[in-house]
Amino acid sequence: MPENPRFHTSKREVQSPWEGYAALNGGFWPPTWTLGHEAFASARVDGILFPSTKNPAGICLLIFTGRLVADATHVTVHKQDGTVWERLP
Repeated sequence: MPENPRFHTSKREVQSPWEGYAALNGGFWPPTWTLGHEAFASARVDGILFPSTKNPAGICLLIFTGRLVADATHVTVHKQDGTVWERLP
């Protein structure tokens, strides 16, 4: 993930440790928390894909469960071009 000018973040920052961050940085949230909060607050996304810190080839999916429809039976993840990338379960 190269530097993203839209969110002013990078792969290094997204994969940085968050445990204890606030205590070491004057109570400020870790960049990943800020990014997640802003994404949720935008109401334009229902989740975030991000690189795994434990598996360099892995991708993690964070779903904002508050945005799920009450009777939903699955989650569909779309590519940027609108095609279906994955359907869970």
